[in-house]
Amino acid sequence: KPPRSSWPKPMLIGTALLRGIGFAFPMGLCSALIGDTMDYGEWKTGVQAQAMLFSAATLTGKIGQGLLTSGFGIFLTAVGYDGALKMQAAGTLSGITEFFKVGPLIVMLLILVLMCFWNLDRDLPDIREDLKKRRKA
Repeated sequence: KPPRSSWPKPMLIGTALLRGIGFAFPMGLCSALIGDTMDYGEWKTGVQAQAMLFSAATLTGKIGQGLLTSGFGIFLTAVGYDGALKMQAAGTLSGITEFFKVGPLIVMLLILVLMCFWNLDRDLPDIREDLKKRRKA
């Protein structure tokens, strides 16, 4: 049995659980958006490409994860992080703290601005009705 000090802290587990619950809804919406764009693509081009679009979504997700990981490494270098040190400099800790406060806010604002230009929800009922007519013909 490991020593008690190496066990996960209850607060860490609780916040991870809350984060998981909080991410469930937006991640479900991401999958729905992919499906909506498939309908739009079929309506626009006349070609059903579900497998290709899901593959493209998976590929771009992996590329995005890789770019974000490398970007975070570049950021850590910029704020002076040194993994060999037992204690990081105050400026480094401050930079990391600010990054985790401001970074998500910037991303959410960017998503909000992009979603203001997302008109597919408004047009989707008409697109689906037109697709039904095309498929019957």
